[in-house]
Amino acid sequence: KDWYKFNLPENGCLSVSFSHEDASNGGWWVYLIDSDSTTAIRRWTFYANNMDSRITHSVGLPAGTYYVRIEDDGAVAKVEYRFTVNYYASTTWEHELDDNSPATATPIDFNTTYSGTILGTSDKDWWKFTVPENGYIYIDFSHGYSSNGGWWMYLVDSNASTSISRWTFYADGMDSRHTHNVGLPAGTYYVRFEDDGAVSCETYNFAVNYTKSSTWERELDDDSPATATPIGLNTTYSGTILSSSDKDWWKLTVPVKGEYRMSFWHDLCPSGGWWVYLIGYDAKTSYNRWTFYADKDTTETVPMSLSKGTYY
Repeated sequence: KDWYKFNLPENGCLSVSFSHEDASNGGWWVYLIDSDSTTAIRRWTFYANNMDSRITHSVGLPAGTYYVRIEDDGAVAKVEYRFTVNYYASTTWEHELDDNSPATATPIDFNTTYSGTILGTSDKDWWKFTVPENGYIYIDFSHGYSSNGGWWMYLVDSNASTSISRWTFYADGMDSRHTHNVGLPAGTYYVRFEDDGAVSCETYNFAVNYTKSSTWERELDDDSPATATPIGLNTTYSGTILSSSDKDWWKLTVPVKGEYRMSFWHDLCPSGGWWVYLIGYDAKTSYNRWTFYADKDTTETVPMSLSKGTYY
């Protein structure tokens, strides 16, 4: 076994270039090993009868000492190999081994692209961000092309156990996508990445984009009448339904008896729709229900006669 030792002066990203003399069979195993010299971060196999030069995928690592250990299967004994550890400093790459739990999640800023790799089905990359004031976010995601497999991206609440939403990105699909908007109250949240094993070691990239807003729903804070989001008249509010079990509650105070109407519009979709209920002050009595189809444009309800009071 050949052991080599190197030091990363700052957090960054590395890859290993490997080449060798020709041989008809056999190969080498190259291990990237943590500072404890026992934990293998990653193992690569280089076959002697394949390309004589290869570069591994990228691996994000925190500053520290690491090892490369090279072994062979016996068939390439005395066959020369050559390798180079390539490194560049980066504050936007994950820290492999340091980000596998919420407690060690990598902090991120808004509107900044970060990168990572999932090194196996048991590897989970955790990232952490703070929403300073009520608003909404969406996430840009991109990746290299692969013929199969994909990534699961979770938006997780501050308790690090409740998943607010989950998105699936297929490796053979568009190489760049952004999610729908999600309204969030001020607080701390996490993004967790997993994969299905087929895209292990492929690089993914993402950015969390945030906009302050007092007119977006607050996901997780508006799922019942008791936590309904207060709204005013003649003001446009926005929201998203994240699943069939999600219900967005809004609370309106009518100042005087009179006729009122509601306008509803949305992004166009080929199918589906929304049900909008007007409910009395007791949060139980339904006065009306409207259906808005996703393939239709702006709709305005007929005038409604409402007494002074609270409605949902």
